[in-house]
Amino acid sequence: MPPQKTSNTSNNRDRIVAEVRRDQARREKGYRERALKMFPWICG
Repeated sequence: MPPQKTSNTSNNRDRIVAEVRRDQARREKGYRERALKMFPWICG
């Protein structure tokens, strides 16, 4: 049984990491993130 739990935990972690990376990429495309990169002294 431990190998099944380890596999399940690993799959769950991989799914969460993929979701976080998608969310981060989506945020970087947003207006606020682009503005922060161009004008950090104004938007920060």
